[in-house]
Amino acid sequence: MKVESIYWQKDSAILNFGEHFAEYIPQTIFGTKFVERSSVGFLSISSEFTPKTLGQFSKVCVWGAANGYGKAYAVKDFSNWEVWAVRDLLTRKWSHLHVPVCDPIFLSNEIWLRSSYLSGVLYAPHCHELSHFGKQKILERLPGITEIFDVKIHRRDFPAGVNKLLTAEFVLSGSLHVLLFCIALRIPCAPCFVFYQDKPTKWQGMAATLDVSLDGVSNVQTGKAWWERNSLMIREQDTAGLKDSYNL
Repeated sequence: MKVESIYWQKDSAILNFGEHFAEYIPQTIFGTKFVERSSVGFLSISSEFTPKTLGQFSKVCVWGAANGYGKAYAVKDFSNWEVWAVRDLLTRKWSHLHVPVCDPIFLSNEIWLRSSYLSGVLYAPHCHELSHFGKQKILERLPGITEIFDVKIHRRDFPAGVNKLLTAEFVLSGSLHVLLFCIALRIPCAPCFVFYQDKPTKWQGMAATLDVSLDGVSNVQTGKAWWERNSLMIREQDTAGLKDSYNL
């Protein structure tokens, strides 16, 4: 089946961190080859259910995407969709689906290993937070951060961006997929929203799926305390069910 992968900045050389994985994970794990244009769309990492966008396809295959906009926007008519897996428990509940729950970014630990050489404490703000407030204002609010991790990454710089996370001592993140990548690789991390939280519903879905709290993190110290409290209790993700559900 010839499919076109769907992510929102596909025609740009610069993608949000999670968007880089939309094709990379299926290509690397399963050897999938995507085409530039097809009537069949593949919706996966860093994507939400948005019927307006998906209406251009005669069929949509969903693997690890989610409804990030709340219960009122939950899709119930999947007549031209094949839903193999979704990202979070709330999406499965609201959409009345009986499929595996797991974000494909949790397969990252089959591709990368955390570095043994560690240096730096990073903050990965949501792209809107960085563009609205700038690095200097964010750094003033977060003493102890050695570098801002810009989640908007040029395609050629993606390996270097991943390596920054793999070598970090600790990561605070207002970016969902940076946080999930770090959890998958057991990189000490915590969710942190200094000025801006993107789509609270998608974060609630993540928290319910991982069985963690989103509260109490405002700086590096409280972030490290969050990791100490939560790291050993994070619910194991159904990566086996996710892989078994893949059908390309």
